[in-house]
Amino acid sequence: MKEIKLSEADLEIINPTGKSFGFLSEIEVYMSMEDGSQKIKIAYNNNIPENNGSVVELTTSNDELDKYLKAEKFKLDFKYKMRETTNQDITIEVQQKYSVKANL
Repeated sequence: MKEIKLSEADLEIINPTGKSFGFLSEIEVYMSMEDGSQKIKIAYNNNIPENNGSVVELTTSNDELDKYLKAEKFKLDFKYKMRETTNQDITIEVQQKYSVKANL
């Protein structure tokens, strides 16, 4: 594989049913090596509407992610700003699509 980039990223609230992302105003996703080194921002949404539904689309970076995805392990970290606090446990699923260029 010559080049791997994140082409799409979405977050979806799985539980509780009907919960919206309106409690967040911003979210950023970072990728790093397992030890936390070489951290880069790979996706973000800095303007989540209050009336947003249970899915939020993220803008992706144009960074090459080859070394992270080829490593035995890597880390994803999330940084967010809350519009309102919540005392509920919320399960969020991350959906990612990658663009891969390969030499054939």
